[in-house]
Amino acid sequence: MQQDELYTFHLGNLIKPGSLFEEGCQPVMFSRKRRDALGTGWTREGSDVAYYPYHDLGRRHCISFDIRFPHEDDEVFLSHAPPYTYTDHLSLLARCCPEERRRSLPPTCGGRELTAVKLGDPAAPQQAWLVARAHPGETHASWVMQGALEFLCGGGEEAERCLQGLRWVLVPMLNPDGVASGRTRTNLDGIDLNRHHHDDCAPETRGLRALMQEEVKTGEPLAFVDIHSHSRRRGVFAIANGADGDPLVASMAAHSPLLDAAGTSRAEVKAKDEGVGRVAASRLGFPYSVTLEASLCARHAAAGNHHLSLKDLLEVGRAVVLGIADLVRKPGVAEDDEVVVVADSPSATPSLV
Repeated sequence: MQQDELYTFHLGNLIKPGSLFEEGCQPVMFSRKRRDALGTGWTREGSDVAYYPYHDLGRRHCISFDIRFPHEDDEVFLSHAPPYTYTDHLSLLARCCPEERRRSLPPTCGGRELTAVKLGDPAAPQQAWLVARAHPGETHASWVMQGALEFLCGGGEEAERCLQGLRWVLVPMLNPDGVASGRTRTNLDGIDLNRHHHDDCAPETRGLRALMQEEVKTGEPLAFVDIHSHSRRRGVFAIANGADGDPLVASMAAHSPLLDAAGTSRAEVKAKDEGVGRVAASRLGFPYSVTLEASLCARHAAAGNHHLSLKDLLEVGRAVVLGIADLVRKPGVAEDDEVVVVADSPSATPSLV
């Protein structure tokens, strides 16, 4: 490659009829020489970005963009969004989660270890679950999960308050095989895990469900958040089972302006949805059970429409934890008493990845 020369890329065989690349989303670039010289990691780059049908009667689409490379003879990587690899996952566990806090679920269909992290007060009556990366290509989900896990394990008064009086179970990477092998949606057997939380089709969801069933026998389910990423919508928003998730969504949004509470999708639960994580969790008794979607592109309009940065995603993880903790029923408070949520001061600042 030549420095500052304009290169045009065309990436074809894409099947989604629409994309945020039509609305200003840029791919991300990592330059090894730039990182070594300046410490800069993944950044949004590219101009003249377009997404358009080109083949098979308009059913196949192509993304095209122009890009200039910052150094001569560099090693450069391009991606839809900042990656989060299986190695990143293992590094997070090693950094934040002592062995005694980890619980091994049955191995994946590829033989990899599937890890749950148990935090908080083991004698607490209520429990909260966070799960991420059922879909391997949805990397922003892992950055949100990292924000949650680092916050809970980082000490400080806020984190201690969240850990007291609540049992936490976090499954940071439900589909490590898919992540390690570069898949976008399925495990190694071609199964979409977020359609099979209710049956025995996949060892990953079968093991997760068994642990959940075990845990709810000894504690009251409170909240379940299944973290995903979205390629066709801006912002960080929730999909809920009707209006059941509204208190949780409002509570999380009170801690960060990056959560688009007004954009919540209140989906009517249908028979085909029984295998979706939030629906399966509600069947186990979780009153607040939602899918949290973090756009692979940008914030929602009310939060500035900027590209979501890694700092933004980590902040969302913190807000999820604080929002759940605010819903914990304190001793002497009746179940039907109103929960009042007080918003934090907005702390996010416009930034790029």
